[in-house]
Amino acid sequence: MTLSDEIQIVLIIAGCALALVVIYKLLKLLLTPLRILVRILLSLVVLAIVAYFVADYFGYDLVELLFNRIEHSGLGDQLQL
Repeated sequence: MTLSDEIQIVLIIAGCALALVVIYKLLKLLLTPLRILVRILLSLVVLAIVAYFVADYFGYDLVELLFNRIEHSGLGDQLQL
């Protein structure tokens, strides 16, 4: 094995290590907003579930109220449910 072969092997290993660091940093940048988005979506789901049970406790059907509101606002004609 010559010196140039050893240098090429070192450069390949260094390039792979650098690529792994760059990929890790890019994934960290991309996944952080996704984690925030997942937290927001989970919070909205929990809010919807709590609102449903609170409305049910007071004797209201939340789903029926929402569908009635959609029909009265004219969105029912635009949305084909």
